[in-house]
Amino acid sequence: MRLAFEGSGLYIEFEENRIEQLIIEHPGCFRGVLSEMLRQADGHDGKFILSKDDKILDFSKNVALIYNLFELDSNRKKLINRLYEKLKKRIFESDLHMRYQSILADMERFVNDLEGLSEYMLQYSLDIDVTHFLKFMDVRIAEEEQTFLERLSDHLKLLVDLLGVELIILVNLRSCLDEAEAVQLYEMINYYKIPVLLLESAEREMIKYEHRYIIDSDLCII
Repeated sequence: MRLAFEGSGLYIEFEENRIEQLIIEHPGCFRGVLSEMLRQADGHDGKFILSKDDKILDFSKNVALIYNLFELDSNRKKLINRLYEKLKKRIFESDLHMRYQSILADMERFVNDLEGLSEYMLQYSLDIDVTHFLKFMDVRIAEEEQTFLERLSDHLKLLVDLLGVELIILVNLRSCLDEAEAVQLYEMINYYKIPVLLLESAEREMIKYEHRYIIDSDLCII
């Protein structure tokens, strides 16, 4: 897989067991690159071109951009919708489908009994999709007490598993982790084959698994 920045000569090649870093030391350039990524993640056209097997991929559909590492919402609408789709498929592929039909039958008997206790004739609908049922039950990803590293690791796995993203861009990750924590995260990323790009505003000592591209203060690509 490759990420290119049109007109700049910058091409980032992604390989297994390697963590790619794009380090931009010039503040204005860093701001511009991040702004461009945010625009394209929102569905606008831009200069970043993501390709895999010589096929250009839609940036907004295949890239997850995380610029605030402290607000990782595993229950945002897009993730929840994909979770419901996956759970619905599991229900229909298992004995749970029969149990769901039994629940609907119980609900029908309940409303009929309720009508018998009231002075009104009641009408109702049993056209209740599994997705609506899951929403009614407020089914979501459980939020447990976790360390920063655990929460981030789980969130990255969710993005790949539920959204099927081809690339996750993490902004200034190295500012939040010491070397031991970074290596631990990299090993998890490599184990699950999660494609990641670290966008960093400052150069730090290179550690295990890292491979870097640097745009220095003179806007030269190193």
